[in-house]
Amino acid sequence: MQKQFEDGKLEKAELDFRMAVQDSKIYHFEQLAIQLAHNRRPPSRQLPQRPREVESFVVDFDFTDEELAAYDNFMNSEPEGKITFNKIDYELSSLKTLQQYEGNSISCYLNDDVVEAFLQLLCLKNSNCAFIPSLFFRKFNGPELSKVVKWTQKRLGDTDLLCKEIIFFPIFDKAHWSLIVYYKARKSLIHFDSLKMHSNDVQYLNSVQLFMDAYVLSKNLDCNPLLGFKRINDPDIPLQENSHDCGVFTTIFAKYITLDKDFHFSQSHIPDFRRELFLYLKSIRIL
Repeated sequence: MQKQFEDGKLEKAELDFRMAVQDSKIYHFEQLAIQLAHNRRPPSRQLPQRPREVESFVVDFDFTDEELAAYDNFMNSEPEGKITFNKIDYELSSLKTLQQYEGNSISCYLNDDVVEAFLQLLCLKNSNCAFIPSLFFRKFNGPELSKVVKWTQKRLGDTDLLCKEIIFFPIFDKAHWSLIVYYKARKSLIHFDSLKMHSNDVQYLNSVQLFMDAYVLSKNLDCNPLLGFKRINDPDIPLQENSHDCGVFTTIFAKYITLDKDFHFSQSHIPDFRRELFLYLKSIRIL
């Protein structure tokens, strides 16, 4: 990673980008995207200013007796079947990973069905948001990057990913969840990591940058709208106090971001957030 921002190299990368578009040589976009990503500013530690002031978000779960009973009954059952959001099926049994911690951390690690079903639900409720499944993150640095871009275009249909205000990139690596967020309004890519495990390594931001640059190049634009974006690798956020709540923190970050609220919560709220996530995904409580 370069320690300084080199204007000359960035200008050359931008010129190469324009020439590639003019010559319609977009099939080389993986290599060009790598060049663009390697000539960006190093990650910052501070969050950029929001475009406007936002009010603090107060945690108030206010569960009814019926909701608490539904949660307890489900966790004591052996559920079968699926839940479906936006024509994508998720295993109903995965919701049991939302149980409370009782000495068996493996059973309460959120799996990809829970994390991505909730992100899918958030995006259904917020048309300005999108998310890229964690499975594809592993392909951002390899020869299958172009396939991921094509899959994204097919999945979105007529919707342009660059028109979205927020794009979520859930990351599951080394048995740990974190979340990279593309903020259009803030012109930033920000890595939210409640354990500071992934955020110490800039490769994760670099990988997302590769995908975004490749997507831009595939759109045949005459300039790259992502140039000038800040990359923030270590923002000031609530941290987990154990090894098994990373998935819950990831979903909470995403929820608060779509609400445009500050992260006013802590580890003590996590048991209730587990209940709330269950109620949302079972459609017992409306998001």
